Amino acid sequence: MKKAVLLINPRSNSGFTEMHVPSTGLSYVAGYLFSKGIAVHGIDAKLENLTPEEVVSRARALAFDVVGITAMTPDVKAANIIARGIKQINPSALIVVGGAHAIAMQEETLLEFDGFDVACVCEGELVIHELVESYGKKGDTKEFDKITGIIYRDRTGRLVRTGERSPIENLDLLPFPKWDLFPSVEEYPVYGERGCPYKCNFCMRALGSRVRKRTPAHVMSEIRWLIQERGVSSFWFDDETFGVDKRWLHELLDLMIEERVGDRLRWSANSRVNLADEEIYKKMRIAGCDRVCYGIESGDDLILKQANKGFTTKAALEAVRKAKNAGLKVGAFYILGHPNESVLQVLRTVNFAAQINADDSSIGIMIPYPGTEIYALALRGEGGYVSVSKDWDRYTKYFGNPMEFKNFSSRTLERIQIMGLLWVYLRNGRYKVIWSEIKRRKYIIKNRLWMLPGLRRIRHIFQNS
Repeated sequence: MKKAVLLINPRSNSGFTEMHVPSTGLSYVAGYLFSKGIAVHGIDAKLENLTPEEVVSRARALAFDVVGITAMTPDVKAANIIARGIKQINPSALIVVGGAHAIAMQEETLLEFDGFDVACVCEGELVIHELVESYGKKGDTKEFDKITGIIYRDRTGRLVRTGERSPIENLDLLPFPKWDLFPSVEEYPVYGERGCPYKCNFCMRALGSRVRKRTPAHVMSEIRWLIQERGVSSFWFDDETFGVDKRWLHELLDLMIEERVGDRLRWSANSRVNLADEEIYKKMRIAGCDRVCYGIESGDDLILKQANKGFTTKAALEAVRKAKNAGLKVGAFYILGHPNESVLQVLRTVNFAAQINADDSSIGIMIPYPGTEIYALALRGEGGYVSVSKDWDRYTKYFGNPMEFKNFSSRTLERIQIMGLLWVYLRNGRYKVIWSEIKRRKYIIKNRLWMLPGLRRIRHIFQNS
């Protein structure tokens, strides 16, 4: 009998999520399983705005032997609710959790959440396939100890850790993501590389620190496939840091220019300030790129040094200038609440964001994601962090407040966050953007009216800081 798998992307219980984008990892797993002759179902609760209960109701109508659930930290409690609900309707189903939280909190994930049978603590494509092939209808897990890269419960409930699994070296061997299992979107992600060599203290690098690259020809074939099969008009490179290897990047851009990709669609990428190169940006523009995004994170040089960013505020200004000179729009990301950060340094970041005046700016509050240096500091009560919650629903950059800070209250930081984003656009006379931001983030305004009395005072501080 043909085995079947149900893949699920849960939606955070908090309601404060902006991750309305398709899951690249889940779609890659789906593509690999499908290529092996396994029937695959998919439910993306983020794209469809489904509660855990609605996901379980949807699953009731499907036949499956194995369930794979991906979960970032703020999603993991919702994932467990889904897992427990599925166990009630299909007790024999094997439920596997993967994603960033399981990779960071390995045994802890299974100890805390009883809905999961297996934690995949590495890339999921090969692991899920091996689990499907090994799992028997009667719940036989005796072959699981041969599958590296997992932790599982045996029949006695004991946790068993298998050996480490090496990263997938030849990424070209993986089939393209199976996007047709999930709702269509206007813009799809593309991976050119997996892994990031940089060591920012707030990032846990779920795909590893070593960069593994697909060949430029293989990436180009996926872009061609997206145009022909999905009819896309835009996509973005989902690499943690796009184009670390400039030789690889030039080869890819040459192929894109040769096939006139820029005449048919637009694309964007995440880069780093210290990789900024105006000539490469001009070539990217010819190849169809219209936007480059930077994690600038702070407007204070000491904070940047402590965060292991490897660049200065002066370099950030220069990188943005290079991108704009090449005709690219710029996205910029900032974080408030770095270790031992003072109120003055926080305000310096907001004013620096206004000085940068990126086409799109995002100001988030520091979240101590498991597996990061920040999380370790918070657990020890160091770095100006006086307490940290393990309520994973609170691990969102908007109003979750999983940490308390020594130098300011969480509410003060929230006020600065919201007023700071408005200040970026007010200072630069971008009033239409303010209105669009209010509409896009209306759930924040609705749920945080208590902020309003403090906003006028904070505006005065910005103007005089």
